[in-house]
Amino acid sequence: MNKHLVVLGMAVLLLTVGLSGCEQVGIQSEENRFVGTWKTDSLYDTLALRSDGTCKKFTYDGTWSIKDGKFTLIYTARTNPQTYIYEYSFSNNNNTLTLTNIDTGTPLVYTKQL
Repeated sequence: MNKHLVVLGMAVLLLTVGLSGCEQVGIQSEENRFVGTWKTDSLYDTLALRSDGTCKKFTYDGTWSIKDGKFTLIYTARTNPQTYIYEYSFSNNNNTLTLTNIDTGTPLVYTKQL
């Protein structure tokens, strides 16, 4: 009887650890897709996203995050904080990022720099 309880306990433990690990890996890999330097056709629109949640858009420092399936970018232009929320999609093997501003519907297409 005790052997069965030990085996059952081990199975439950492995299942719990396995499922929680899958969730963390999925979240981590989603954010990792954003990390790097992205450019548009414009020389003045470069977006560098760092793994610590900080970023640089052209010459402005800021932060970025993913929440509820939306990409949020906050940076300070001069002394005025700017917050932008985008819907996003990846294509071209995660090397093309399209950000669509949820307020204006304007898309920005970025290419990841290697």
